[in-house]
Amino acid sequence: MAARTRNKTRILILGANGQVGRVLFYALQSYFPQAEIMGAVRPAHFHFEGVGAGGRAHSVIYDIHRQPWSGGNVDVVINCIGLMQGSEKELFHAHTGTSLALLQNRAAMGNPAIIQVSALGAGGNNPSAFLRSKALADAAILGQERTWVIRPSILCTPQTMLVKRIKKLRKLSALLARNLWLPASVLHTKIQPVMPADFAATVAAVIENQPTQRIIEAAGKEVYDFADLFALAGVRTHIMPRKLFEIAAFMLRPLIRTFISAEEMKLMGINNTSDAGHIYHISGCEAQSTASFWKQQLHPDIRTRTDFSTVFA
Repeated sequence: MAARTRNKTRILILGANGQVGRVLFYALQSYFPQAEIMGAVRPAHFHFEGVGAGGRAHSVIYDIHRQPWSGGNVDVVINCIGLMQGSEKELFHAHTGTSLALLQNRAAMGNPAIIQVSALGAGGNNPSAFLRSKALADAAILGQERTWVIRPSILCTPQTMLVKRIKKLRKLSALLARNLWLPASVLHTKIQPVMPADFAATVAAVIENQPTQRIIEAAGKEVYDFADLFALAGVRTHIMPRKLFEIAAFMLRPLIRTFISAEEMKLMGINNTSDAGHIYHISGCEAQSTASFWKQQLHPDIRTRTDFSTVFA
């Protein structure tokens, strides 16, 4: 990743302690070597992964729902705050509520450009509360000038949520001799994960170029279905009629909920694909293959670790 020369800029990343926020916190340092990059975190997460309060890239304590911004003018705000699990009220608060709070604080921040990190597939009529809340949050942001929404597919970060869930379901399959029965609508759901470097290049290009296209989808090179990923994890999958699955899931609900939430099951039944060419159109970079990531993360005999500081080393 080649560093780009740019006059000093102040970039504020909301939700910098999350998986997406950490990717951008580390990656943007090489894209904008003269910029001050501030990772906004709540007090419990201050100085995450050894990041101190001093230096060009540093963490700051800021809870956008509890306090007005008082940190001076900012050139770019990147909203990475997101919640995958919780009640519908909690999801809408985390996504739509955060976007509205950001707009309320925008003047105090010096009217910066805003980049909202959303999710591929966000839509108002979606069965997933997660994707509905993302869509409403996006609409609020896009109603203002100098705002962009980037909708990435699943980000291939170490121990990402999908990896954790597949590994949990692999544990469940161990009770059934490494077999798992799921509806065809889940096993054949298509996803198109994206590498962190491609996602970061897209965000950097939006900061640099401020394109006229304001909703940008970021999807990776390959399309997989969940049967592919379970196979990589060493699990044999079989199709179960949906009605039978729903009956079994209801009867075993207390057990199943320890492995996967109802919201995550909904997401696993929704296709999540786009055109990988969007990344090239915005950043000039071809989307990278994600095959080696999934082999490393899901292979049953390989232990993985979470270290975001080395993703872009």
